[in-house]
Amino acid sequence: MKGSLVHKIFLLALIPLCFEIGIFSMLLNIQQAQQQEAARINKLRLIGDTLNKVTGQIFELEGKFQHFESPLVAASAVTKTFRGLDRSFEDLAKLTEDDSEKHAIALAGLREIRQAKKDLDQLMAAVVSNQSDDIKAIGRSFRPRFHDHLQRAIDSGLLKLSTATAAEIDTDKTAAIREKEIALLKIALIGSLLVALGSAWMLSKYVVSKLKTLSRNAELLSRREKLLPPIAGGDELAVVDGAMHRAASEISRLELAREEMMGMVSHDIRNPLSSIKFAADAMLNGADNSAEDTSYYLGSITSNCDRILSISTDLLDLQKLESGTLTLNLEVAELGDCIEAAVQAVEAVRVSRDVKITTDIESGGIPVTVDKTKIEQVLINLISNAIKFSPKGSTVAVSAIENNGGVSVSVQDEGKGIPPELLGSVFDRFVQNESENYRAKGSVGLGLAICKGLIHLHHGKIEVCNADPRGCIFTFFIPQRQSDNAVDANLPVGSDSHG
Repeated sequence: MKGSLVHKIFLLALIPLCFEIGIFSMLLNIQQAQQQEAARINKLRLIGDTLNKVTGQIFELEGKFQHFESPLVAASAVTKTFRGLDRSFEDLAKLTEDDSEKHAIALAGLREIRQAKKDLDQLMAAVVSNQSDDIKAIGRSFRPRFHDHLQRAIDSGLLKLSTATAAEIDTDKTAAIREKEIALLKIALIGSLLVALGSAWMLSKYVVSKLKTLSRNAELLSRREKLLPPIAGGDELAVVDGAMHRAASEISRLELAREEMMGMVSHDIRNPLSSIKFAADAMLNGADNSAEDTSYYLGSITSNCDRILSISTDLLDLQKLESGTLTLNLEVAELGDCIEAAVQAVEAVRVSRDVKITTDIESGGIPVTVDKTKIEQVLINLISNAIKFSPKGSTVAVSAIENNGGVSVSVQDEGKGIPPELLGSVFDRFVQNESENYRAKGSVGLGLAICKGLIHLHHGKIEVCNADPRGCIFTFFIPQRQSDNAVDANLPVGSDSHG
């Protein structure tokens, strides 16, 4: 499972949240159904109450015409009741609008009542206008028609409507829905608890298993043993485990470096010490040594002491470079003077190897802000290496040009070049060309690593490439003013005439 630990916790928290959202949605649906059922029952009860009211008003009208002998008195008495009955039928029609069958019954009853009201209005008009002298006769002729209208209003289906409404009220599902809601709430409570516990268990299992791996790796790291496989993913625990594996790799690298250091010390320091001891013993045991022998032994002692001193100086410089404690004493210097001093320093080596050195510096000189001693040390290392691996009678070419706000310095030899597989690691510590007898030439594999560190301290960079048709070219670039700390990483190195 990818993502940070926070993302994983968030995703696990979403599981119970989604469950609760689903339960909440179901509860809303149940509540909506309950509200709809309550509204339906209330509406049915209103229809039932209206039907009761209509029936009562019809029977009241029927009775009034039966008890009043005078049609005029009866008509006056039922007029008010008629208005109420008309409104009741209108209410009933509105309440049954969503049911076509019920609505048709209400409209039929309403039509009969309104027709009865129309007949009643005609009766009143006839009585008031005295169109007939026999009012009782008019009343007797009206009463059957009035009774028929009321009867048809009742027969239109009011009884059926009342029965159906009562039956529907008996099907009230509110209680059942409420029970369903309570059951769902119980399920939600138990389900939420189980989902929350499951999510917590999954998270704890994941975290605890990874913490156990981290703890085990820490224990293995303390014992310098191989760690468990890296934790997959990109969360914080995986990051910590990755850092632990990188630490283990770095420790392995340092231990390998220590072993290389011990091997170098045992070989490259023991040999000069053995030579010194041999020369000293020879001088002590040979009382009749000639002046020539004594001079030879003293020379051997001196050269081997210089050898030990050079190795110890390289080790100290490398240690300071890696710890960041080596500082530069910057000054404005002439690059040509630095190159000339380096050439003079390797003069003895040049003569012994019968190699020529040529220098090519831009006319007018190239002023640079550098630690002069350190740049000379770099140049001495590069030129002496070029001499050591150049055939007799060949030439080592040193050139310098201004280049993009800095200077490029190249040292080219005419040797066999560097094997392609070593080009990428030639500046690493203790890296040597196995095809050449480096140790016989006085190399322990530290000089180029120190050169790289010193050039980086000057905010520059150094490269090597094989020359065509033979030899190799070491080129370094440094800014002319060390206040310009931001050196473009894409500046070309070795873009001079030696390419």
